[in-house]
Amino acid sequence: MRWTLGTDWDLDIERGPEWLIVHVASLHPLYPADQELRLAQKLFEICERHLTWRIVVDIQRLPLLTSYLIGQLVLLEKRLRERGGVLRLSGLSDEQVAMLRLNRLDSRLACYDTPQDAILGWIRSKPR
Repeated sequence: MRWTLGTDWDLDIERGPEWLIVHVASLHPLYPADQELRLAQKLFEICERHLTWRIVVDIQRLPLLTSYLIGQLVLLEKRLRERGGVLRLSGLSDEQVAMLRLNRLDSRLACYDTPQDAILGWIRSKPR
């Protein structure tokens, strides 16, 4: 299933038996902060619509992982955890993983190489 949020976000959604996989892409190289807020809210609404609280957000196609977007992902993770859910990230570059480590969020926002690894819970064994 493909969603486009305005002119700024493109979301490809895959539904598994217990997980949603959302491939996120920005349609602009530099995306505005207010669109990041809409993205986080939309991801939560997608979980509600599919009645699942387990989601993998694949950000491989995002050029930047801004601190504001990280904050929104933390908020999403908190809302999902309150419902017994899980948020996992996949497709992060080494720089994006370093940004999470710098903010001490690498243990809260679990990162995996691929969406399939995220579902299975396989931890990164080596740097990319």
